[in-house]
Amino acid sequence: MLKSNVEAIIRKSSFAVMVISGLLAVFSILAAVWGYPRNKGDYSKEIMNIFLENKIGSYLSAAVLIVAAFIFFRIFRSGRPFTNGNIWAVRSIAGLLIIRGLVPLAVETLSGSLQPGLPRLLFNGIGVFFMAVLMLFFAEIMRYGKLLQIESDETL
Repeated sequence: MLKSNVEAIIRKSSFAVMVISGLLAVFSILAAVWGYPRNKGDYSKEIMNIFLENKIGSYLSAAVLIVAAFIFFRIFRSGRPFTNGNIWAVRSIAGLLIIRGLVPLAVETLSGSLQPGLPRLLFNGIGVFFMAVLMLFFAEIMRYGKLLQIESDETL
């Protein structure tokens, strides 16, 4: 397959993923805005904490999706996925995921209802922390790909 054909496929695919990421970001923001109850007196403190965690989580998910949309926009525009900007964007996604994993602990600490043993942090946070580690791993793969791309360009 020719390099120009591969770049064309990468650009088309990146455009589609960029649009999907943008739409999902909008839906996450809408979920954050409309998912929080207006009449707070109808719910207990624990339920309000869960609503707050979900609201913050939706905003952080929207931020991750916006960063992903920018990554795919750059790939769509240039046809090259292995750039410093994309590597740093993937690392920032990892940072946002780490923050997302700490949201339950932060909400419980600030509301004064911190549970002994932090069961909610462990239950909700482990998967998010694992995804953050995967994103950091993908960033290193992209960094290595960038080095190989530079080496290939210099060889030609």
